[in-house]
Amino acid sequence: MENMLKESPEYIKVTHINIRQSIFSLLFKLLAIDIVTAFAIIIFFSTFTFSIPYDLKIAIISSNTGFFLALIAAKILLTLLVALQWLNEYYEIFPKEVVYKSGIIWRKEQCFSCGEIQYIKVEQGLIGRFFNYGTLTLYDWKRHLFGTMYMIHSPIKYYRILESLLPNVSKERQIVRERIREEEE
Repeated sequence: MENMLKESPEYIKVTHINIRQSIFSLLFKLLAIDIVTAFAIIIFFSTFTFSIPYDLKIAIISSNTGFFLALIAAKILLTLLVALQWLNEYYEIFPKEVVYKSGIIWRKEQCFSCGEIQYIKVEQGLIGRFFNYGTLTLYDWKRHLFGTMYMIHSPIKYYRILESLLPNVSKERQIVRERIREEEE
């Protein structure tokens, strides 16, 4: 056992880093789906509160039941779509490039060569600071193209990683009140 510890490396080699949107953005989208569905259900059940003839009530219930089932199916499909989109949309940071991958069925890739990135900017508002998400913006000077890592988790961590890979790049921060500890590091 002691020999195994002596032979083990002191660090782990990582070839690239995957970055997804913040879990907060996923939860926000799922919550929005639930709120819209709740309003639709309120409308569905509000038809039963009126004093109308029995025959008309039966007609409304039969038509609303189809609407209610369609609403449930739409909610399930939207939830799956949002989850699949979150899983299949991510960024990869390699030592020589940053790659944005997206698409559920048809995959798209957008590459930013580290040698051509001239500018990085991190933005994090008050809510982003509280829930630890923000936006990183990259500028490719050769193609005159901006790349935005929108609502990613831990944007300051990835900003620092990009800073270390791109030592001569112009940098900008728009962060609401950083902690003193982070500034010292």
